[in-house]
Amino acid sequence: AKRLTFTMDYTDLLQTAVREHAVCPASVVVVDEAQDMSPLLWAAADRLFARCPVRASMADPDQAIYTYQGADPSLFNNRPASTVRV
Repeated sequence: AKRLTFTMDYTDLLQTAVREHAVCPASVVVVDEAQDMSPLLWAAADRLFARCPVRASMADPDQAIYTYQGADPSLFNNRPASTVRV
């Protein structure tokens, strides 16, 4: 039905961003409530902000509430830390 009406839902938009290597021209990005991000949302954020020089993610894995929608708090815990250059 979506193809016939040329519409997309949120998941379609995220998948398209990943598939088409979309890039958002930002100089600073802050991801808050990262404990509620799904693997697809992390993949989209990584693609969109790949060229962003300053990125920060904040989360409290003990406060995850969207695991029923695919959020995985361990994805935040297992992400490598970046090098901070001053």
